[in-house]
Amino acid sequence: MTAPEYSTPPTAAPVTTPGEPALDKPYYGIGFGGAVVRYFKKYATFSGRASRSEYWWAYLFCALVNAALNMLGQVLSVAMVVGVVSVVWTLGTIIPSLSVAVRRLHDRNRSGWFVLLPSVFGYVGQALSLNALSQYGASSLGDDAAFGLVVGGIVLILVGFVLALALYVGASKPEGARFDK
Repeated sequence: MTAPEYSTPPTAAPVTTPGEPALDKPYYGIGFGGAVVRYFKKYATFSGRASRSEYWWAYLFCALVNAALNMLGQVLSVAMVVGVVSVVWTLGTIIPSLSVAVRRLHDRNRSGWFVLLPSVFGYVGQALSLNALSQYGASSLGDDAAFGLVVGGIVLILVGFVLALALYVGASKPEGARFDK
């Protein structure tokens, strides 16, 4: 009797439904549910690309969950529990939110480091406004210096918001394929 021969099993292709691109490719025209599933399947995948719909459906999902948690915290008397759940949710979605944003920038043929640009404007604007309010007080907004710092901070926050929209809303570019594996 001879020993059975064993061979290495063939490598299986990623399991996808017919017509659905592999996980390492962008999925143009994806629906809400599919985008949420891909958002979590590609939890910490910073390489590759994400289509516009893939990014915005995931963004909407996170915004809806955040809004629901905030409303629950306001309505229920167990705000502490909801607050803890909200913090856990936020911490749990930082990585996938950054990764889908980086992949969206790749689809626009931009470096993933551009993800930091709108945040810098937002954080500097917040710091400027909060510093002015803490230094001068909210009652002294009639003072030209305090008013100017608060308005300057708000303008920086708005610039960051507009910049984020410009980066993430734009159409896909075929040159972005250079970021694929």
